[in-house]
Amino acid sequence: MASVIMLRYVRVSVLATAILLISANVSRAQNQPPAALDSMNPAFPSSHWEHLRWDVPQIEKFGGGNYTKGINKLGAAGYQLLGVTSMNDNGAAGYHLFKRQPWNKPFARPQFEYIVENDSSLLERGDKNLHDGLANVERDEWELIAHTQTKNGGIGCYFFTRQVKK
Repeated sequence: MASVIMLRYVRVSVLATAILLISANVSRAQNQPPAALDSMNPAFPSSHWEHLRWDVPQIEKFGGGNYTKGINKLGAAGYQLLGVTSMNDNGAAGYHLFKRQPWNKPFARPQFEYIVENDSSLLERGDKNLHDGLANVERDEWELIAHTQTKNGGIGCYFFTRQVKK
């Protein structure tokens, strides 16, 4: 008998939660000006993506001659780095593939920042230990998202990202 009562309680709780979530989304959509509505789904960002494929010179140009500024400027514009191709035998970065959602929302677009490391810089962060270097970067809330490979199968560059906190 107690299990039947508990099951009914769970069903009612789940139903009440679903109703609250649906009404919150409808309310949020109704409070947005018509120009800000996405015609496919007014309460959520579009599922379609914008893509960029840029090489290092394009990113440097975008950053006023500075690669790091360029890649972080793209992140500030909401572009997420998906992957990086290797350009030469040493694993130098070639093409960078980015994505971002089209954004016509009344709330701010997510922003990202990036750092690029190599074995030497990670060894410095980890007191001569690569594993500790990676762990130290992750402690600062950076996420490893891409890397390039050398001709011999080693890692050329490590690309990390994190969402900008507001």
